[in-house]
Amino acid sequence: MKNLSVFYDHILEAERQTREKDAEVPVPQILKRCAEWGISAVEINSATLAESADSVLPMLADVGLAISGICHKHDFVKFPGGTGGSAGSYASLEEEAQAVMEMAHKAGSITMLIVAGFLSEEDAREINARHWSYAETAEWMERSDAIRRVQKGLETFCRAAEPYGIRIVVEDFDNWTSPTAMLYENLWFMKNVPGLHFALDTGNFAYSSEDVLKAYEVLLPYISHIHCKDRAVNASAPDTDLRKYIAACAVGEGYIPIRAIVDKEKARAYDDFYVIEHYGLQDQLEGIRRSAEYMRSIL
Repeated sequence: MKNLSVFYDHILEAERQTREKDAEVPVPQILKRCAEWGISAVEINSATLAESADSVLPMLADVGLAISGICHKHDFVKFPGGTGGSAGSYASLEEEAQAVMEMAHKAGSITMLIVAGFLSEEDAREINARHWSYAETAEWMERSDAIRRVQKGLETFCRAAEPYGIRIVVEDFDNWTSPTAMLYENLWFMKNVPGLHFALDTGNFAYSSEDVLKAYEVLLPYISHIHCKDRAVNASAPDTDLRKYIAACAVGEGYIPIRAIVDKEKARAYDDFYVIEHYGLQDQLEGIRRSAEYMRSIL
């Protein structure tokens, strides 16, 4: 299907897992199977692309797979300049942004996800205590030096992306110190960074104990990319352990209302990618197959 994608990291992990079982399936064969299962693209990290574009891009082309999006990491909180990015060090942040946009453009991607770093634990506790109120969250963010650094970093990337027609997105990242972990943090960035879009990760609001359907409705005007991540319940974990409710599983086999979200997106004629994501699966190859089968059944 033209709008179904999967994380390239899962391809690499599948190769490693099959090799450890003495039944190795090489990356080119896994990519071919993905294409046969209806997947038309991969989501890839900027570090992988920077290091291996000459080998990765031809492998993708051989089986007709595109790149749906590129994930670029830069800790704007600790490194507001051109160091600290996942695709190498540069003399300035502007130079880094320009370089990764050129890389994305050459790879044919129109979406770049920025993982924007992490707050100190003290700051994270402060902002998380306000998660119930947009007004309280916004007031804290507007006086935070750390948030200001993230804002300026995202603005720099959005300016660099515009001439290439590339959309810069952030997501509900599953780490409690992330400045984009929770609903109202993301809403503030949408309102305060011109040109910024939102990538909905269907499974990550569960990490923050927030309602993904509520978040979907609030952030709907900004959504341009979707990571389809399901979550399962780990029955052996204590009820007090958050990890009990965020176990990895194939898409369609957990409790996240992915079908409801897809139905809403179909109704509004969403035309970007649905990206299969399930870090932590013990059998990535089978997980990709089952996830693709489920996604084909609802698209």
